[in-house]
Amino acid sequence: MSVERGTDTPFEIVGAPYVDDVRFAAELTQAGVPGVRFVPVRFTRGPAPSRTSPAGVSLVLTNRDALDAVDLGLTLALTLQRLHPDQFALGKLRPLLTDAATLTAIEAGKPLAEIRRGWSAELAASNASITILGPFPHPLCSRSAESALDHGFQFVGETG
Repeated sequence: MSVERGTDTPFEIVGAPYVDDVRFAAELTQAGVPGVRFVPVRFTRGPAPSRTSPAGVSLVLTNRDALDAVDLGLTLALTLQRLHPDQFALGKLRPLLTDAATLTAIEAGKPLAEIRRGWSAELAASNASITILGPFPHPLCSRSAESALDHGFQFVGETG
């Protein structure tokens, strides 16, 4: 699986040699992740003669305020796991997720909403004890700050 790190398009293209770009884009579009569009692409990786030609999707941001990056990442993983369970290296997500139950849910093909519900009790318990230090003068941070306040976080310092 490539996310094009070390290129001019890091995290804008997701693909692998085993991916059918048109089907992958169609499945992701059907998932309905707000704020992003999926365009089928084929690209070249590596130097000759070991060059590969993976296929995948280009992630086109259409509304950054509507995009939930966690939902996007989980949708990518769920779709790849469903379409390519033998090739997709789901175990490599373990360091990113750090939640065994989420990894198990992806492997089992649980719906995104069900995976998120599994976090509810744990998040509710942790929100009561988390304090976020400010200030947050940047407009991008202020949206995050508003969202955090909506979820019961407490701020120390100015939120600008």
